[in-house]
Amino acid sequence: MSATQRQKLLSLLQSRRGEWIPSYEIAAEGGLQYGARLLELRRAGWVIESRTQRVRTRAHSVTVHSWFMLLTDRQAVAFALANGKKVTRERIEALRDDDQPMLFEIRKMHHDE
Repeated sequence: MSATQRQKLLSLLQSRRGEWIPSYEIAAEGGLQYGARLLELRRAGWVIESRTQRVRTRAHSVTVHSWFMLLTDRQAVAFALANGKKVTRERIEALRDDDQPMLFEIRKMHHDE
């Protein structure tokens, strides 16, 4: 049961990798216990970020809206570095295989012009 929901949730996250997905879409794939499915995916090594927004309603109560995003490899490395975590040289070098220039290459190109 939860493995199927977990796989459906992972498929949704992978299909929109790098994009924020609202919690109602996450719940549609991961079930009402989607938090448990997200935790399982995180423990399996997937880097999933979340954000929330508190919205005041007319009745003076607060509604919380949530979104989730499966980070791309590049985003995951940047997030780890921004949070003071160590990233191996191999993990950074693996990013060279994609077609986007590395940050230091962008600076170098700009500096040489």
